[in-house]
Amino acid sequence: MPMPEFAMPPHPPPAGPSPAGSSPAGGGRPPAREEPEPDAALLRADRGPRWRQLAAAGLVGVLVGAAMPALLHAVDRAAADARAEALRGTTMAYLTAIADGDAAIADAMVPPSDAGDPPDAELTAQRIRDPEVWLTSIEGDVATAEVRFDVGSRRVARTLDAAWTGGAWALRTSLAEPVTVHSSEAVALGVGVTVGGATLRADAPTLLYPGRYEIDDTDAGLLRIGGEPFEVDGDPGTPTAAFARATPGQALADAASAVARARVGPCQLLAECPIDARTARSSDALEVVRVDPANGVIDLAAPLGLGLGYGARGHVLQLRAIVDEAGALTGWQCSDPGAPQRPLEPCGP
Repeated sequence: MPMPEFAMPPHPPPAGPSPAGSSPAGGGRPPAREEPEPDAALLRADRGPRWRQLAAAGLVGVLVGAAMPALLHAVDRAAADARAEALRGTTMAYLTAIADGDAAIADAMVPPSDAGDPPDAELTAQRIRDPEVWLTSIEGDVATAEVRFDVGSRRVARTLDAAWTGGAWALRTSLAEPVTVHSSEAVALGVGVTVGGATLRADAPTLLYPGRYEIDDTDAGLLRIGGEPFEVDGDPGTPTAAFARATPGQALADAASAVARARVGPCQLLAECPIDARTARSSDALEVVRVDPANGVIDLAAPLGLGLGYGARGHVLQLRAIVDEAGALTGWQCSDPGAPQRPLEPCGP
């Protein structure tokens, strides 16, 4: 029997992976499949925008985070400025009401409660001038305002307290100051001391707003009640007192002058009279010493001038006007010009 023929391939088969669907000889595990390498350009195109977005988002977050405190501070600063401006406006409105003499507005803004309400009258001869809010200080819902204004020839500084209530500032310090009136003659006569037509009580303080005041000249029968101007600065720490005094009315002054001349005349005829005729003068400077309506007397002092020579002294004639229950003048009592220590005796026409 003939043998089969074998033919050897001229070259060995090339190394490398077997064709798809074939298995290596001897049957083992097929080699792992290798994926093609991705294109680097595609990687850059795919990853680049994502990193830029993340970086941009991070930067925005950083910027917003950094800007928030500054933004909140700006908002707080604007709110604080608005409240400070509101405090200035409220305080200035109060000062303006006082400068305008409008006690009703001033009372409504800061009710004065310690000594009643200020009298409703045109009281000031000279109101405050050039009011200003100099400085404000705010701590939470409480504040102070430093104010200045002119009273007479003085520049006055005061501190006003305020509180934030209901979305607005309310002043807590009133500039109305209690003023005490002193006048023993007015009290004795039962005549009120008036300023601008309003009566100031002598038995209790009266509230007055800052300004320069004048006491009215009031007719009280044989006497008149008046006084010097006084100033109120709105500071209870510097108490203000008004002094009213009685002066002789024209009829009483004329009668007292006639009595004084008549009383001094006979003395001057005597060599030992201490009052020189050339220095004796009429009672143009009569002083009311005491008023006693219960006993019907008005005591007066009539200056007579200085004597001549070294060591000369002034002389005063004591006069007492006698009045009836109706307040009419009925007689006089006088001191002795040469012996003033003696009791008073009847005199005059």
